Amino acid sequence: MEAAELGKILKKQCGIIPGNKVLVACSGGADSTALLLMLHELSESYPLEVFCVHVEHGIRGETSRRDASFVESLCQKLAIPCRVFHVDVPGVAGEKHIGMEEAARMLRYQCLKDERTVIGADAIALAHHRLDQAETILMHLFRGCDMDALSGMPWRDGPLIRPLLGTDSEELRAYLTGKGVSWCEDETNSDIRYTRNRIRNVLLPEIERAYPGATRAILRLSEAALRDKRYFDDLLSDMNIEEHLLSIPAGLCFPRDILSDLPESLASRALVRLLRIAKIESQGRDKMTAMLDALTSGQETAVNLEGNARFRLWRNQMLLTRDFHGANQRMESGEESTCFGRFTLREAKPNEIGDGAYEQRIPLRLMEEARITPVFGEDLFHPFGGKLMSAQKYLAAVPFCLELRKRIPVLRAADGEILWMCGIRASERIRMGNEASVMVTWEYGRNIAKVVSAVRSWRQP
Repeated sequence: MEAAELGKILKKQCGIIPGNKVLVACSGGADSTALLLMLHELSESYPLEVFCVHVEHGIRGETSRRDASFVESLCQKLAIPCRVFHVDVPGVAGEKHIGMEEAARMLRYQCLKDERTVIGADAIALAHHRLDQAETILMHLFRGCDMDALSGMPWRDGPLIRPLLGTDSEELRAYLTGKGVSWCEDETNSDIRYTRNRIRNVLLPEIERAYPGATRAILRLSEAALRDKRYFDDLLSDMNIEEHLLSIPAGLCFPRDILSDLPESLASRALVRLLRIAKIESQGRDKMTAMLDALTSGQETAVNLEGNARFRLWRNQMLLTRDFHGANQRMESGEESTCFGRFTLREAKPNEIGDGAYEQRIPLRLMEEARITPVFGEDLFHPFGGKLMSAQKYLAAVPFCLELRKRIPVLRAADGEILWMCGIRASERIRMGNEASVMVTWEYGRNIAKVVSAVRSWRQP
């Protein structure tokens, strides 16, 4: 690949413009070494600031350290700033009970993310090429994926760029040979105990022998799937689904009828987008099918999702939530971040009261040693203007499903009494005269109030 061609790809496919800082992930292998060299060569005519990161995984002993030294020496010759990370993949794999491949990938991307933050890079360049793309598509297919996953790896995914996706590995080796630059060979690349190696070294060659040109056909399928993905993404953008969602602690609420009224092909993609917004990991086919079936059935139901997450249909709402642990945090400053979201405190203005949902006026004397906590099973609550009752009973009457109930924080006084059931109602104890007060605002209060209002006004079709 010529430098001019790479410059066009960087601009058109990867969104990289002259003057950007690009951090290259270089293992010392042929592909990433070629990428590093190409970007360095291009930087003279297409001004770029090129940086390098090498992650030594602690797996291959002396050969692994040799690769690290090779990358450091090459970067020194090219005057490219380089940082080497040494990580313990076997240790992390054992600690987290995950495979070596998964642990290596997790640690590698974390190192890249950390270094990008340090140097302020605009992008992280990865050396994935055509064969990597074909392998990825097959891996998605065998694991059970939706149509979008068949589009494979994108040229750009957030800060990650893959400028070599249209290039063959043979071209990259020929480029290095022409430049007189060597590279390292990772002996584990031939170890077929690893899934990707098994696909690369066993499965794909057998497929090619049976169907010559099969790898190119897989890539054409990827291009077709990408065209469809872009079409559906445009439809979702036109729908502005983000405008209808309400963020809640560790999750979101969304009107169920918006999804249930959609064709399944579009509803599934909208659901994938909402899962991503809720920071819930991608789900397998069975989980996706269960959620889509629930949406079309119209019944109130729940689905336990992978990654300690949950899907629930509750009246006219769909909830996507992640596990989280309730805080027990003192309110001491002008702004406090908790697992329930952000709280802010400021001096109350004359005649300010608060709406009981988004913000609430609290006497200053009650704020000493005040804490944000979950609702406890033994809590009593005296709602403003109401009668003393069980806090759980009050929440059940609002009404609230269990998933949302766990996400309602309370502001309680030093003696443990509830002062404000955040997002819902204040306590009778906050009645006050003309005394010093503060306004306490909850980040998610307005959203919780909207959910309550929507549920109360809903009528079964």
